Amino acid sequence: MSANTVLENEKIKTTQTELPSNNQIVYGTHINETEESVEIITEVAGYNKDTLEITVESQELRIIGKIPEPKDEEDKKVIQRRFSTAGYSKVFRISDKIDSEKISAEVKNGVLRLSLPKVPRAQKRQIDVKAV
Repeated sequence: MSANTVLENEKIKTTQTELPSNNQIVYGTHINETEESVEIITEVAGYNKDTLEITVESQELRIIGKIPEPKDEEDKKVIQRRFSTAGYSKVFRISDKIDSEKISAEVKNGVLRLSLPKVPRAQKRQIDVKAV
């Protein structure tokens, strides 16, 4: 089973959605697959566990990052701002082959890693027939 099957043609179904600021930054994403899971690794520079929201609903895995605008200090006049508070949003359409209850995420050094375990396949087994 390929990542495209598990993520339902991820390249087509992954979308960058606009946040109200229309100031979106596009980050790179890698997708790896093993027999047991799919791993999504994506850049989220400037975001942390408090500014990222990850949800799964109706087979959509949604990653949203929001950094609040800095508050101006009353005794300081802002002359120029060079850092961005742009929003981050990615959506992955996941198949029913992913166990959405067991998805986990961790963020470290500007990199978000999501582990999407696959639903275990039913193993072939012999069923004993009992005489009644």
